[in-house]
Amino acid sequence: WNDVTIVTVSDFARTLTANSGDGSDHAWGGNYPIMGGNVQGGEIYGEYPSDITTSGPYNIGRGRLIPTLSWESILYAVVQEMGVETENELQYCLPNYVTTETHMFTKDEIFLILLRLLRRRVEGRYEDR
Repeated sequence: WNDVTIVTVSDFARTLTANSGDGSDHAWGGNYPIMGGNVQGGEIYGEYPSDITTSGPYNIGRGRLIPTLSWESILYAVVQEMGVETENELQYCLPNYVTTETHMFTKDEIFLILLRLLRRRVEGRYEDR
């Protein structure tokens, strides 16, 4: 379990206002649960908009809200934890991360450092200093 990370990704969201058939339409945003033995759990990242009215800063009409974080924000930490480290590798895996203008979480913010060090020690990749 400590060597497993599960991330569910969906860009599917719904509008806050009803359409002509009293349903809702597709919108932006979604939830991206991340779990695993090495994940610092119990956190919710991003911010709930303080104003979801039609005049709110994130509302672009018909109840469609712009997300406060991009999906790259969490996946940035995941690809780092998987060993992606150089700028070229990061841009290959997440080509739009530099244009999102949102916070990119690092592996140290999302994953438990102690478990990573212990794993390296067991695998012989960590030397006592």
